[in-house]
Amino acid sequence: MDSATENEHGESLIVTQKDALTTITINRPHRGNAMDADTSIALIGVIKDLQSSGECRSILLRSEGKHFCTGADISSSKRDTKAPRPTAGHMLRSLAAGPHKLIETLWNCSLPIVAEVKGRTSGMGLHMALACDYTVCAESASFAEPFVERGFSVDSGGSWLVPRYIGIARAKSLLYRAQPIDAATAGEWGLVTEVVADDQLTSRSEAIARELGSGATFAIGVTKSLVHRSMYTSLEDALVNESYGVEITIRSDDFKEGMSAFMGKRKPNFEGH
Repeated sequence: MDSATENEHGESLIVTQKDALTTITINRPHRGNAMDADTSIALIGVIKDLQSSGECRSILLRSEGKHFCTGADISSSKRDTKAPRPTAGHMLRSLAAGPHKLIETLWNCSLPIVAEVKGRTSGMGLHMALACDYTVCAESASFAEPFVERGFSVDSGGSWLVPRYIGIARAKSLLYRAQPIDAATAGEWGLVTEVVADDQLTSRSEAIARELGSGATFAIGVTKSLVHRSMYTSLEDALVNESYGVEITIRSDDFKEGMSAFMGKRKPNFEGH
């Protein structure tokens, strides 16, 4: 599969598939790969289509050019600061349809998603990476939350995602001070999964995406849901949810293959069913 989603600057998303791995490339290097409304909505559609296609078993999210994503592209929404304030509810509606829906879609996707991060990753771009399952980061990358520096509060899931990855104290520092942190700090804090040399970024992110995609992806999807639910449930509820998860996954073809491989002392050949 080779396809692209067009906007006024050309192909804003490039989608390619090799075997069961689908690579989605954000192709807006002229804007630091900042996400405009059209690109956000297009990415939501691509991810939903991949979930239902049955052909994709893992997703690699990367970007063209120097930076992963420098945030939301607000250039198209510039307005005269002396003009009347926007209509009440304007931001509620636009965020719900674009950035917030995108973060929710990434977070809830049943397929494993690997983010390949390089250059500057800011605001919404950082939250997109955090909403993925595994983030491979180039050692030259940097991360920032520039919202308050521009006079408005955090959006696109940052108030929920960031504290859960790095704790409240560090999240407040990152969000309040708007000071960038380097890749080494992001790795130490647990903001990213792993940090690699710049020249190893592509090969490592593809290797992880293929590894996850070759696994028991139905079980991975259920496990993903259990982990996410556990973040706001009690231990008792988590144990009940796990019981339902096992009840579902032991009926899968992957479970049968996994047990057969275990008994036969061989490597399993999962198909994601």
